[in-house]
Amino acid sequence: MIRSLGLSYLRQVKMGSSILGRRRIADFLVYDDEGRSLGIECKFQQGPGSAEDKLVHTITDFDARPVKHILVFGGEGFSRNIRGYLLSTGKAVEVDQLRNYLVFYFGLKQYFHEFGQKPS
Repeated sequence: MIRSLGLSYLRQVKMGSSILGRRRIADFLVYDDEGRSLGIECKFQQGPGSAEDKLVHTITDFDARPVKHILVFGGEGFSRNIRGYLLSTGKAVEVDQLRNYLVFYFGLKQYFHEFGQKPS
């Protein structure tokens, strides 16, 4: 899907250290020919579990990274509360909305018509 938008990506990119001093690796680094880039962390949870607590840390850690990041998440295991929190930060999107996010983040005007918008 990323390449279909004319974007490129790298996988498992070292991104320095987290706010707790651990090595941070981005799942994806998406970039375009104009030098814009976006780090992506992916989280999927099928059933209820303890991963939700870690997501708050992940979102907080994004501010300490050298490249803007978002969290892409999916699965039925995330509670309504954590979904609401993640979406309210502006730093997370559900997996089915990733393409839309990339279109607007990278300013891919050739796709704006899909959203009822005309590029100016």
